Amino acid sequence: MAGRLNANLSTAQMENFMRQQRSTSQGCIEWTGVKNADGYGRFTARPVLRWAAHRLAWTIKHGDIPEGLCVCHRCDNPSCVNVEHLFLGTHAENMQDAAKKGRKSANPAFLKSARRTKAGRLNPNAKLSELDVGSIRERAGKESDRAIAKDFSVSAQTVRFIRLGITWRQHGANP
Repeated sequence: MAGRLNANLSTAQMENFMRQQRSTSQGCIEWTGVKNADGYGRFTARPVLRWAAHRLAWTIKHGDIPEGLCVCHRCDNPSCVNVEHLFLGTHAENMQDAAKKGRKSANPAFLKSARRTKAGRLNPNAKLSELDVGSIRERAGKESDRAIAKDFSVSAQTVRFIRLGITWRQHGANP
């Protein structure tokens, strides 16, 4: 979310936010609602308010988050919304904190995020090789994405993204 945040929630929205939390024996207050792939809580208040749950918790307690700062977790629990476990810091400070605590190698949510950022065959979840991608590109335009996808046991969308250079672009795409 760019810019400054403002927590103008109605009473009903605030009650909804509070209902989606539970205390743990470690002192965290965990978000029980929707979470993103990295385990961070997501709160949506109709019609268009969308918040990272920990950022909203901080804003409710302390006010707007200054431009350029992150709301960081002392507890290393991405779903925690306990404002006593949160602090403000720059992105660099947050990364230094993660490295100092060894969170980069120990936190499963961080590892999941890191896997997504690795490209091509370096991604442990990759089903295709560079040779497969080359073959897909050679066949693209001559056969349907669905037919190609069936041969490689991937989705037609995966083939389309390769063909358009959205994915595997570092391997010779010409979008």
